[in-house]
Amino acid sequence: MRITIRPATKQDAAAIAQIIYDSSVPIITDEFDEEATAIFLSAATAEAISYYMDNGTEYHIAECNGRAIGTVGIDDKAHLFQLFVLPEFHRRGLASYLWNHGKEHYMEHKSTTYFTVNSSNFAVRFYEKLGFQRTGPMEEKKGVKFNPMRLCLASA
Repeated sequence: MRITIRPATKQDAAAIAQIIYDSSVPIITDEFDEEATAIFLSAATAEAISYYMDNGTEYHIAECNGRAIGTVGIDDKAHLFQLFVLPEFHRRGLASYLWNHGKEHYMEHKSTTYFTVNSSNFAVRFYEKLGFQRTGPMEEKKGVKFNPMRLCLASA
C-alpha cells in the first residue's frame, strides 16, 4: 500500500468533501440531531471547500493507489480546520502523518507559536496524543458539539 500526500487543488474539492462526509457521518454526526448534522455537513461540500481554499485554508490530500483517503485543512490563522481519514484507514497512523505534513507545510510559509482545533468528541484523545490540550469544556453551537483545543509548539 503506497500512500502519498500532496497539496490539494480546487479540482480536489469534491474528493475532499466526500472524504469528510464518509468519515463524519458514521462517527461524528451520530451525536447530532438532523439540523446540527446539516449545519456540520454544510461546511463539507465541494463549494464550501473551494470557498475555504479561496479564503486562506490550505488543504493536503492523502491518496492510496490514486484514491483519495484522507485530508487536512489548516486555515491562515493556524486553526486545524478539517482533518479526516476514511474509517477503513483508521489506526494506521495516517491522521498523524497528515497532521504532521500539514503542520510542517504551514510553518514553512507562516509563523505561529500554536495551533487550535475544535475537536469532535470522537477525536479528543487523538488530539491529546498529538499534544493538544483542551482550552475549555465541550461547547455546542446550533447542536454541533466540539471541544476547543490548543497546541503550544514550545511544548509539542
